[in-house]
Amino acid sequence: MFAKVKAICLNSLTIAWGYLLAFGGAVLQVIDSVADALGDPSLRDQISAAIGDAKTVGRILLGISIVTIIARLRSIRLGKLLVWDKVLGLGTTDPLAGFASVTSNLVVSFYFAKRGFENVARIIKR
Repeated sequence: MFAKVKAICLNSLTIAWGYLLAFGGAVLQVIDSVADALGDPSLRDQISAAIGDAKTVGRILLGISIVTIIARLRSIRLGKLLVWDKVLGLGTTDPLAGFASVTSNLVVSFYFAKRGFENVARIIKR
């Protein structure tokens, strides 16, 4: 069962978290209807007292989940592009250009220049 869940989430805990947020947001958006169907009008009041407007919170959770999943899918694609295709040479991708080129150059420059910037900042601070 966990293998199926991992496959659906592309072996990513971040995507699983995004799915969980989406599920929670969907539940919060329909909680009023569920409370009416269950015949418990105080359920709506209890939820409103705990989190505020359930529909608004549900929409916010859905928005966060969409942004989370899109950001993770983009980073998976970029990681495949840079590591699998370029570093290991196992794939076929056009040469780095645009966003991938800028991002990889920034990562490499920050990796090597971090300590130098810290030293310069320490000298300026004196």
